[in-house]
Amino acid sequence: MGLSHIYDVDEDGYTALHHATRYNRVNVLEALLDAGADVNARGAQDEMTPLHMACRYNSGSVTQLLLTQGAEVNVRDIKGKTPLHYATRRGNDVPTKMLLSVSSCDVNVSDNDHTTPLIMAAMQGNPDMCEILLSRGAKLAQADINNMTPLMWTAAEGHVAVAELLLRAALRHSESYQRQYIEARDNEGSTALLLAVQNGSLEVCKLLLNHFADVNCYKNNLTTPLHMAASNGYLDTAKLLIFRGANVNRKDMEQMTPIHKAALYNKVDVIKLLVEYGADLNAKDKKNMSPLHCASWKGQKDAVQYLLENGAQVAEADSSLKTALHWTVQFGHYDTLSVLLAHGGTNLLEATDKNDQTVLHYAAYIGNIAVLRMLLECGARPDAKDQEERTSLHISAEYNNVSCVETLVDFSSRETNDDDVDGNTPLLTACLHGHNQVVQVLLSLSADVSKTDDEHRTALMLAATRGHTSVMKILLDNQASLNDVDKMKNTALHYACTGGHIEAVQLLLDRRADVTVKNTRDQTPLDLAIDNLHSEVTMTMLLHKSWRDMLNVRDKTGLTALDRLIEKLPESAMVVLDHCVERSSRDEDDPTLTLVFDYQYIDPGPEDPACEKKRYYALNTMVEHHRDTLLSHPLCQSMLSQKWVRFGRTTFGCNLLIYLGYLLSLTFYVLNVGPTITTTILDDRYHCPIFINESNENNTTLIERWKREGQITKEDRMIKDPSVWIVSYILVIFVVIFLVREVTKLIHQRLRYLFNFFNLIPWVMMIATFIFIYPFQKPCLLQWRGAWIALFLAWINFIMYLRRIDFVGIYVIMFVAVLTSLLKAVFMFLLFICAFTGSFYIVLSTKPIFNDLWSAMLNIFVMTLGEIQYSDEYGEKVVNEPFATDINFLLLVFLFLMPIVLMNLMIGIAVGDIEKIQHNAYLKRIALQVELLYMLESSMPKFLQKKAYIRRVTIKPNDGGQNDCFQQLWRKLLGSSRNVQFIEAERKDHVTGTLDKLREQMSQQQQRIRSMQVCIQQQASLLQKIATKLDVNSTEEPMVEPPGIVYPHSDAGSVYDGLDGGSQVGVVTSPAPIRIEQMRQKSIRISAERPRSIII
Repeated sequence: MGLSHIYDVDEDGYTALHHATRYNRVNVLEALLDAGADVNARGAQDEMTPLHMACRYNSGSVTQLLLTQGAEVNVRDIKGKTPLHYATRRGNDVPTKMLLSVSSCDVNVSDNDHTTPLIMAAMQGNPDMCEILLSRGAKLAQADINNMTPLMWTAAEGHVAVAELLLRAALRHSESYQRQYIEARDNEGSTALLLAVQNGSLEVCKLLLNHFADVNCYKNNLTTPLHMAASNGYLDTAKLLIFRGANVNRKDMEQMTPIHKAALYNKVDVIKLLVEYGADLNAKDKKNMSPLHCASWKGQKDAVQYLLENGAQVAEADSSLKTALHWTVQFGHYDTLSVLLAHGGTNLLEATDKNDQTVLHYAAYIGNIAVLRMLLECGARPDAKDQEERTSLHISAEYNNVSCVETLVDFSSRETNDDDVDGNTPLLTACLHGHNQVVQVLLSLSADVSKTDDEHRTALMLAATRGHTSVMKILLDNQASLNDVDKMKNTALHYACTGGHIEAVQLLLDRRADVTVKNTRDQTPLDLAIDNLHSEVTMTMLLHKSWRDMLNVRDKTGLTALDRLIEKLPESAMVVLDHCVERSSRDEDDPTLTLVFDYQYIDPGPEDPACEKKRYYALNTMVEHHRDTLLSHPLCQSMLSQKWVRFGRTTFGCNLLIYLGYLLSLTFYVLNVGPTITTTILDDRYHCPIFINESNENNTTLIERWKREGQITKEDRMIKDPSVWIVSYILVIFVVIFLVREVTKLIHQRLRYLFNFFNLIPWVMMIATFIFIYPFQKPCLLQWRGAWIALFLAWINFIMYLRRIDFVGIYVIMFVAVLTSLLKAVFMFLLFICAFTGSFYIVLSTKPIFNDLWSAMLNIFVMTLGEIQYSDEYGEKVVNEPFATDINFLLLVFLFLMPIVLMNLMIGIAVGDIEKIQHNAYLKRIALQVELLYMLESSMPKFLQKKAYIRRVTIKPNDGGQNDCFQQLWRKLLGSSRNVQFIEAERKDHVTGTLDKLREQMSQQQQRIRSMQVCIQQQASLLQKIATKLDVNSTEEPMVEPPGIVYPHSDAGSVYDGLDGGSQVGVVTSPAPIRIEQMRQKSIRISAERPRSIII
């Protein structure tokens, strides 16, 4: 092997030196060392050196060679162990002596667990090795990480010889040191004696007791050696301890005596010994349990029999008032039960625990038919009731113990229809918990299906509460009443809808449940489904053939459920809209294809109860809650189209013509009212224009006197053109018309009108117009200010009118939206303008455009838009200025921040919001149309509303009529009378539509997750019940009291409270939700298959 390979390692990380050491190859080792191998080379994984290997595998010759070659004697591996640890653990005395012969070897070195070589030797029971270590100065009392000394390890392992050696070594110090050494404690408080007893080391126990170990010592949990001996059944050890003075009635932290421990583990011999030496058979622990209770709990038949035969009190009860009979029955110990019954247990058959439950209740709970029959045969009463007034039959029914139900009814049928404290019979209890077989058995055994609880809830209602569809089918097949009501007038369908149980709702609907019944809160089943946001339940109901009956029910305000469907569950409202569109069975392109639109629910008409106070439009609700999908539905579009054609188009056209008349009149009046005002020819009193003619227009003296004295003749101020006078009166008429219109809008819209900024424009426009035209003969400075304001706002308001025109309205809406978006950045924009205004005002105050703050601010704003005029205002003109450098620097900063950064930021804001603006434009245009039509129709007299109202309409969308040019132009401007789509709209872009679908799918997934969580909780509860019946424990803790029986009661209040209209039921036990889109497609198919009829 070449020198270059002496450092190579194998797959375990060992070099050739390690292998030579392990197999004691002295010659190979010498050759490797002569070749330059590292005597302290470490393994790549465990960091062991060749010296570790030599001591571990007892290679004496190699050990000596390594030591002579300078191997590190105290080197540690990855576990912190030195070669001495390995030598002592393996009992290799030759390497141990060689190591100890090196002066630097630490005999008390500890590894990562603080284990010393002496502890290693004591643990292995090697007295010779211990002697060697002690002779070299090993410390007796040095403890490991668990605070265990070598003596404790010796006691735990039962090495008597080593224990004797250690005790002699301790005695060489002194007797007190030896005594202290014996009574040393580990982290759990155990002494050497406790460890010896725990591991059954009898000889070590004797040795320790002979050296005066405390026989009544105890651990941290107050467990004594006698407790341990009793638990493990070490009879000889127990005898030794008792002979040495152990207290047989000593109690641990759980107040258990040794006889409790022996009874728990059926150590009858130990029990006999303890009783013989005065142990109290009826001692009580922390839970007031006696040894007989402990033995009964664990089903220790022999221990129970011995205790009973030797005076144990069978009638004693623990802190929960459970007797030994209760504990035995609770865990189904049949043999132990027979022993207890044979020793006086029959007298305890009617004994009750703290919940007034007898042993028969316990037997019914666990479902052990053999135990149940034994109790019944021994005289247990099946009619005994607990504090909830439930019999054993109630318990069996609740926990689905079918055999127990049959046995109890066969034994006594009188309890079949007994009520508990809430009025629940066994049948009602089984229905509430969904136990099919129990329900079938009870019904076959003459259980009364018509019985109700104290809230008048039937079995069908309780089954519907939790969605137990199979139970509901059984009840309905056995003549259960479908439409019975409880105290609050709720039916089974109310309960099913409240809980969101789709299959239960479908079953009840198929069995013709009454969908129109209202409870005392004026809620129908559909109302409850809507209030609890159960979208799939509402869709299931609305897809049923009785959907019209549901929607014909009105609330106190006269509204149907559609209004709240639009608000809370728009996807379900879409199903209603689909129902209201009937399509003939023709092809899409067939000219005879007809569509029948029923507006009954979205526009019930002026005589409908919903319109008693004000006219109802479902479309208003859609607009209020931004339901653009619903507004885009053909039914809504068709209704808007019909209303537009019948009265909206004409009214809008008239309004538009009137407004155009006002706009033209105002423009004419402005252009013809008189000469233009100048700032040099105004009188001082009224600031009115001085009218001059050709003869005096050059007479400066006269003009100056007029300006100084304000003396202008009345004739000079008069407007003499008759057409101007006529137009002024026409403008007054227009202002009055607009005023009446705005007041009407204010009455109808109320607060909404005040919060709409655009409603301010007509008011300012009217006021400005009136200021301008009055007084007619004096168009002075104030009047002309009103003129420009009125004219400006008149054209702005005209642009707002154009929002309702198809081909231009979208751009008006987008303009307003972009303006709104940009205004968000105005505050920061103004701050920058203020900053530069002040700076330029200081350094350029000699320039005319910067000699006052207001002019400077306007100029900065103009410069921001790009009008810098550098060569005219800056450049060479500022070279000789005192602030020339400052001006150039400030201008450079301005150019960078304002025209470049800030303007690009504002453009980015506008462009960034464009997708959102396009998305909202369609909804906004429809909202404007709905608002217009609603205001027009609601302001009509009743007789006109009746005349204009139409409930159904039939159209032919493929009809090619109305093709002349005038009609096409008219439809282009003011809307189509034939097309279903009133607004030939810009649809939402693909990205926005995809996001809407993703949001809907996320909502569905959240509902599924909630359903899965509830199912998991129910499964966990079921597994817990199964584990309890099988006596399966997840932990081994005999000191802890076993869990008592806890029956989950049906809370009548909680079930009933879920029916509150404003509550959200948190428990949904329905199966996986049906896809909403699939359900809607189903509704469309149903609409298409419905018989066609036209009602005009």
